[in-house]
Amino acid sequence: MLFSEGAKLTAHYWRVVSDGMEALSSFDHQQKYGRPAPIDAIKELQKVLRKKTVTEARVDNETGDLHFRFRGNIKLQVFAFSSYEVWELTPADGKGSYYSNFAK
Repeated sequence: MLFSEGAKLTAHYWRVVSDGMEALSSFDHQQKYGRPAPIDAIKELQKVLRKKTVTEARVDNETGDLHFRFRGNIKLQVFAFSSYEVWELTPADGKGSYYSNFAK
């Protein structure tokens, strides 16, 4: 995910909540669920979040999860299910990165 200011988020496990209901997750990627074609969750995520404004961002210091709130009652939850690096946030200036396991 590339933010308008140039920061970049790479994540393996995520979920989108829209209007209070789960809408899409990384676990849906390439699943058919009785549909004619598998879901391209990355493409769907891009559609949902394109040109949306982040109104709140926070990190859960206990779990390493990231929580983003966007205009339009949309949330993106990025999960750190293990102590390994499952997400990486690189600032716009490219100097250093932040990791889900708080590695330096």
